[in-house]
Amino acid sequence: MSPTRIEAATGVPPAVAMTLPAVAGSVAEVRASIGSFLRDLELPQSTIHAAEVAVSEAATNVVRHAYAPDSPGTVELHADVEDDALEIVVCDNGRGFLPGTGDGVGAGLALIAEMTDDFAITARKPQGVEIWMRFVLAN
Repeated sequence: MSPTRIEAATGVPPAVAMTLPAVAGSVAEVRASIGSFLRDLELPQSTIHAAEVAVSEAATNVVRHAYAPDSPGTVELHADVEDDALEIVVCDNGRGFLPGTGDGVGAGLALIAEMTDDFAITARKPQGVEIWMRFVLAN
């Protein structure tokens, strides 16, 4: 599925949004879409790389943890530039956080924290998880 893009000419900041099946192959597609979007904006390669890595990790978490085995689901990507920052949200409508299933922050979330200037994980209503990531853009 091709991402939906909102072009700057409409008076709205450039944005990309997509919804894909929560399967392993979608991780590469989400990564490629965010990379293409950011290259079109001519952002620095370091920002593009950091965003690609963070988005890949977030999408991988959706594929691996959001849905019960053999249960269909989706991974959503939303990205835009707001003021001086790139903001990206990766989310799902899955099971949410399952009590007692982890031993703290996993390697993927630690890598997201390292790659971003700020990030947050929140529960979605009525169900699911949202990972919000912020990358400050240099002047």
